[in-house]
Amino acid sequence: MPRERCEGERDVAVKVLRPGVERLFRRDLATCMCGPFGERWSGDARRLKLIEVVDTLARTVKMEMDFRLEAAAASEFAENVAKDTDLRSRESIGRTAKEVLTLEWIDGTPLSDIKALVSKGYNLQDLGRNVVQSFCAPRCGTDFSMPTCTGKFVR
Repeated sequence: MPRERCEGERDVAVKVLRPGVERLFRRDLATCMCGPFGERWSGDARRLKLIEVVDTLARTVKMEMDFRLEAAAASEFAENVAKDTDLRSRESIGRTAKEVLTLEWIDGTPLSDIKALVSKGYNLQDLGRNVVQSFCAPRCGTDFSMPTCTGKFVR
């Protein structure tokens, strides 16, 4: 997402749905709808449940193209991790619409840039643990632990 300045206030990340993307997706989806009709004549095709696959794809992408839903999910995620000391979620800014999502800008260092992380003083083992915790805890509950290869549990 590009970085923008919001009317002299603060830096924000702005995600914009490109013009015409929805139309192109509907066109491509219409093409996909032709393939599943083979289910009528082929048992192998019926087993793949292509009609269900295309329907699921259509519903999922329709939701993904509505950035208001993404903003709502971001707000819900922020509530879920509000008490987590190792994780902070971006704040959704009020300037969000169906085709535009505006979030708080957060400066960071890519996890793939090991040299930069080390030079900034990050403990890579602690960072790795925090990444796993941050990914799993909101999905599995706040007291997440996982087994290691040795059979011990890591918190």
